[in-house]
Amino acid sequence: MLDTHCGIDELHVEGQWYERAQGPLDDGSGNPPDDWDNPEQMGTITRVDETTLVFTDEVGHREEFVLRPGASEAKRACD
Repeated sequence: MLDTHCGIDELHVEGQWYERAQGPLDDGSGNPPDDWDNPEQMGTITRVDETTLVFTDEVGHREEFVLRPGASEAKRACD
């Protein structure tokens, strides 16, 4: 499952923070794009290597996330 409420940007897995490799993905207003569920998208997170995760779902989304070394919290709060 991927949190999408404030767009697709970060991922927190096993105590580590990752960010979308291609930068934030949203509708221009901080929400997920129209073809994404809100507040979360069901899918699978797969570890590619020590610093890379990939999210995929049944709709065909595929997003790569890279480790934010040393990060201890989200880049921004999402309400």
